[in-house]
Amino acid sequence: MRITVKTEAEIEAESNRNSDIWPRGNYDFEVMAAEEKVSKSGNEMIELRLKVYDATGNSQTIWDYLLDNIAYKIAHACEAMGLSDQYAVGELHAEDFIGKTGTLVLYIKKAQNGYPEKNAVADYVKSRPASRIQPRAKASAGGGDLDDEIPFGPCWQ
Repeated sequence: MRITVKTEAEIEAESNRNSDIWPRGNYDFEVMAAEEKVSKSGNEMIELRLKVYDATGNSQTIWDYLLDNIAYKIAHACEAMGLSDQYAVGELHAEDFIGKTGTLVLYIKKAQNGYPEKNAVADYVKSRPASRIQPRAKASAGGGDLDDEIPFGPCWQ
């Protein structure tokens, strides 16, 4: 593999250009992917890859981690995404979250351990549907759910 060699100053400048830290606040989100994992401490968790939207439609990807020992966050996430029934049963699966939408509280996580500051999820907003995004339709195996009967031509006819 060929690489582009950069000085530390170039890397830092590029990192600052690509850094798009949003202010603390409520933002709409969609769960793009979810995976069941084990934390460094050996606890079960669900890792969420979230697409977060600002008021103007810009988006960024943020990862969040739902762990049983952060009770408020997992309970609020389930309520925000319509998974209260699964939460009440006491068992959640990563696939339960995929495609779900809602609103979350974003904050700025301070730089630590050599990692720059970044946005992270502080909490999820309970019972408030996302206002600016529509959930993606789940693809069916046979493709039979597609509406192929869309007429073509100018819409002003």
